[in-house]
Amino acid sequence: SVLINSLLDKIPLLFADSLEGDVLFGPVVQAGLEALQTAGCWGKLFLFHTSLPTIRAPGELRKRNDNTNKEQTLFQPQSSYYQTLAEQCVQQGCCVDLFLFPTQYVDVASLGLLTLRTGGDLYYYSNFRVIGSLLKQYASAQSRLYLLWPSEGGKWYVG
Repeated sequence: SVLINSLLDKIPLLFADSLEGDVLFGPVVQAGLEALQTAGCWGKLFLFHTSLPTIRAPGELRKRNDNTNKEQTLFQPQSSYYQTLAEQCVQQGCCVDLFLFPTQYVDVASLGLLTLRTGGDLYYYSNFRVIGSLLKQYASAQSRLYLLWPSEGGKWYVG
């Protein structure tokens, strides 16, 4: 818990002077997955994201032309990349929670595959404004693990 809080406090400082305008997403998920694989354990990735991943890298997405008569294509993923990545997460026992805070278009159909296929949750906050340490409190609460197991007589124990 102390390590998570320390990291969350440092993130704004680490990237305060960043001039990069493009956004990376897929390789970040891959790095988290590789960290879990290296540790030889399963786990949960919390991803906080604000815009479309446009940097030339695996998982790159482009804004779609929504002025079309084929609106149903807007609800389909742009590529199979995130489906494949989700399958890799499942094989490792990795669940993905995705928090989206967009102020512009974000391809939820493509990015949402990670949460849909891994049993995670997708939270969408349009035009979100930071309120104190709300994200820190949520991440801290989600880092607790509760195990349930059945006992004789049909009761469930929490550990």
